[in-house]
Amino acid sequence: MMSIITDHQSNVQLVKDFVSNFVSAFCGNMFSIAMGLMLLHETGLSISFGLSMIIVPLVDILGLIPIGNLVDRYRHKPILVINFGVRIGALIGYMLIINQFNGTDRLMPTLIFLIINYTTVSINNSGYQASVHELVNEAHIQKLNALSQSATSMAIIFSPLIAAPLYVILGFKTFLKFELIANLFALIVLGTMRFNEKKTLATNENRKRPMVLFKEGVSFLMTRRELSAFAIGEMVINVTAPLINIGIPFMVVHHLHADNLTLGIFESAIAVGLVIGNFVLTLVPTIKRIDWTTIGGLSAFSMATIIVGVIFNLHWDLSRLRIVGSVVLILMGISLAILNTPMATYIQKTVPTKLLGRVSMTLTTLDMAVMPLGTVGYTVVFQQFANGLIYVFSGSLLMIYTGYFWRQLAAVFPAKKQLDQVNQVKAKS
Repeated sequence: MMSIITDHQSNVQLVKDFVSNFVSAFCGNMFSIAMGLMLLHETGLSISFGLSMIIVPLVDILGLIPIGNLVDRYRHKPILVINFGVRIGALIGYMLIINQFNGTDRLMPTLIFLIINYTTVSINNSGYQASVHELVNEAHIQKLNALSQSATSMAIIFSPLIAAPLYVILGFKTFLKFELIANLFALIVLGTMRFNEKKTLATNENRKRPMVLFKEGVSFLMTRRELSAFAIGEMVINVTAPLINIGIPFMVVHHLHADNLTLGIFESAIAVGLVIGNFVLTLVPTIKRIDWTTIGGLSAFSMATIIVGVIFNLHWDLSRLRIVGSVVLILMGISLAILNTPMATYIQKTVPTKLLGRVSMTLTTLDMAVMPLGTVGYTVVFQQFANGLIYVFSGSLLMIYTGYFWRQLAAVFPAKKQLDQVNQVKAKS
């Protein structure tokens, strides 16, 4: 039996989770930037800043079955503690050997370290997603997700401002130390967090083959029409992600011929929007109508995408471009927060705890698997046709998909509501 988690205990867990996530994300982002700069300096290869875009999807695909089953088989806190130990060990090993390599020879030890690191990140993310019911009570799940996203977004805003100047002054070795301290800090915070842990799978469940356990998670996902719709919706959003992380830098520099300050303002604006959106979600009650919320978020994101395309084609002066563009991108960030956080909360509340690791890992892998497709596709399009019409066209397609998505959810949620009413009547009788 799991004891009841009080509101006070939940609030304490929220603070610990926020602080740990912010420190980890802040130092992790600085470390990634410093590593990219180091590799670019040593190798001269443009791929220096794009290794994660190759490794992360590969790790998620290969780890889909073992990681999901691992998280659902065993207690979460020991998994997370051991996982941190592996990451810290890999980081120490990398610190000890990296200076023994020079030039392009540094790529191999870096690749090995990144594979281990991103594997631990995948386990960590799945473990935490499956642990929400052990960390906070149901009323605080939305706050937990929103604060976690806020911490990550705040780190995205501030870490680039500090990483590049510090790298010039301190060098890569100092960033290795920062990352080690951040991971040790996160491990200490994790040790103080109280996991109201569930039991491991029953003996007969543990005897099942990994593929059988994995299929159970996939089968559950496919039988829940709203979860399947959410999965496809997330994949569609991730396919269009290069509009932000590739398209905006390319359009600002090559199409608008604006300066780096404008690019920095635009990139920070999206993160500011994510922080604002998630902060609002920590203050409002748990969202009941997930269908209306996701449709509203997707519609707002689609409209913001279209407006960004129009702005890019107007060729305004820098002042007007910065002001109007940043406002629209802040609204885009808010719409992403409203779209993603309530959806994650709904999944965590409705998927049985014993399946949550496998389901969340499957959803994450699907999301990451489509990102390279969008990256390659939009890279080619922007290279051949650098124009704001790319955003207008993409946003219009998203609006059309939003209509289809709305029909899918409208067919599911009324039926689900009726089923809930029938179950309530049965329970009373």
